[in-house]
Amino acid sequence: MALPQDHPQAAVPAIEVVNPIHDFGELMEGEVAAHEYVIRNTGEAVLKIERVSAGSGWAVIQFDPEIPPGSKGKATLEMDLTDYQGSVRKSATLFSNDPENPRTLLQMHGIVNPLIQVQPGDRISFRGIDNHLQHRVIDVVSWSPSFDFKIKEVETNLEGKVGYSIETVEENRHYRVTLSNLIPLGVYNGFVRLKTDLARKPEITLWVSGIIEGEISVKPQTLMVGKLANREEVRLGTVLVVNNRGESFKIISMDYDEDLLDLQKRPLTAGDRGFSLEITPKLENIPVGKQLKTVLSIQTEASSPQKHEVQIHVLNMDITTDPSREGEP
Repeated sequence: MALPQDHPQAAVPAIEVVNPIHDFGELMEGEVAAHEYVIRNTGEAVLKIERVSAGSGWAVIQFDPEIPPGSKGKATLEMDLTDYQGSVRKSATLFSNDPENPRTLLQMHGIVNPLIQVQPGDRISFRGIDNHLQHRVIDVVSWSPSFDFKIKEVETNLEGKVGYSIETVEENRHYRVTLSNLIPLGVYNGFVRLKTDLARKPEITLWVSGIIEGEISVKPQTLMVGKLANREEVRLGTVLVVNNRGESFKIISMDYDEDLLDLQKRPLTAGDRGFSLEITPKLENIPVGKQLKTVLSIQTEASSPQKHEVQIHVLNMDITTDPSREGEP
């Protein structure tokens, strides 16, 4: 009887990256961080680098497609630091024919110093009552005396909503931008963009948002009540009407569909500084499986003649109450 013969295992490559994580230290915004990763083939067959996949901001400059056994190759990557600031970390994936490690991660990280600092930050928010809102002051300062710049012009998509002024604190190095809310009531999101004469930093964008409330606030502005699902409890709703100044006021009128809703008004605190409107749906008037939309309109003496509206969705999704479905599980 012949004994089974041992078949020698096929030779395979094995990838090893020397220092796959590169720290580029500190660089300036707009510079390029580059690194040459050394790749070893510690296996017994040719290592084939199929591709290197890099994310946004990365560029694959070069890589050796084949590395013989016992030899070294390289992959060179660059990171464009334009518009990056602070701590930065990026990853790229190297794909090879190593059966044990077909994907190898390459990383690069470091600190990017801004050409121009925006203090305290480039995101500005206005929230609250119009005449209680303070101006927002932003300092725009060159990181180094070698980076002189001037603000040439300003563009914005918030005309009539946000005002701005620019003060020169130190010529060519330090400017102070003051932003102010201009509307009495409403919501906005947009930008104030500063155009500079610095080629490496031609513009600085300040992102501005506002949620401006009037003297009276009504929350929420959208409400869902009723039977939202089969066998679920009936969901009630609550609308809060509050004076943001903490002063007493009266609700002059409340207009709503009495066939769909029952509404009870209760004071939140002594002194009529706020009210809770408890809303109960009248499901007996809503066809089973239907959703109806109605509006609650509220007018107060403080907001007159303005009316506050709440969109209310009334659902009756309890199919177990539908006689035509009697006997269904």
